[in-house]
Amino acid sequence: MNKIRQLFTNDDGQLAIVQPPNLPIIAFVGFKLLSLIASGQLASVLVVAADVSLLIWAAFELLAGDSWFRRFLGLGVAVWLAVTRLM
Repeated sequence: MNKIRQLFTNDDGQLAIVQPPNLPIIAFVGFKLLSLIASGQLASVLVVAADVSLLIWAAFELLAGDSWFRRFLGLGVAVWLAVTRLM
């Protein structure tokens, strides 16, 4: 049980699964919502901006996430983006 708890806690022993949104996530949501109402080339640019924002968030989590869960989440999102956007 101790190993599972370590997965979800930060260095201070606090539970670190959900955090307030940071700038890349806010940008991702904003770009994604705008891409849904835009059309043509603007919509395509907004989708790319959303993907880049999400990739930046994933990199932040992977490199400096508060818990191992957050780091694995960042890795998973980065891999998902790479697979879905490159295929």
